[in-house]
Amino acid sequence: LGSIVQRQEALVAALTEATERLEGQTSGGKSIGWLMLVNPRDGAIRDITAHVQGDYPLLEATARVEDLAKAGLGFEEFKRTGNIQDFFKHHVAINCGTLQTNIAHLQRQIVPCDTTQPLIRFRVEWTARNGKWTQYVELKRNGSRYDFYTAVQRGEDWVLETPPRDSIAKLPDGKPDVFWHSGLTEALTGKNS
Repeated sequence: LGSIVQRQEALVAALTEATERLEGQTSGGKSIGWLMLVNPRDGAIRDITAHVQGDYPLLEATARVEDLAKAGLGFEEFKRTGNIQDFFKHHVAINCGTLQTNIAHLQRQIVPCDTTQPLIRFRVEWTARNGKWTQYVELKRNGSRYDFYTAVQRGEDWVLETPPRDSIAKLPDGKPDVFWHSGLTEALTGKNS
């Protein structure tokens, strides 16, 4: 009898694992997407790649990129015109389609930005068949180039940080010196430069 119970438990475990794999392949499971926005020059970022963090491909993935230096402009234009389309004028929509794991997917869109500034910050709102999440990007001028920092938040959880939080320079209060840890609300409302 004990042998039969063990076999049944093994079958249930195998069936559960197979169901999770099937669900992951059809929905994306817990995978998330993120954009690498690097090499800003001449007022724009042209070298954009989309990546998947997780075990399964993302299906029907889209990303809406907002330059936080222009965060208030959409609200102002919407208030002025009453047209919701005016709110999204300062967003760049990227239809990524299906994103496979372990492959950098080159994107065709260009993201305008002010390359005269020492900090360039973006919020990227993602949707895919498996849900929604938000990516934050900060580019910090370092001589003639910009260093790239990003993090992805899904619900209340930070599911990706590049570079890892421990290797980011700290502020005097001990928080990592990136806006999503030191002043997210201010950056999102355009009050933090």
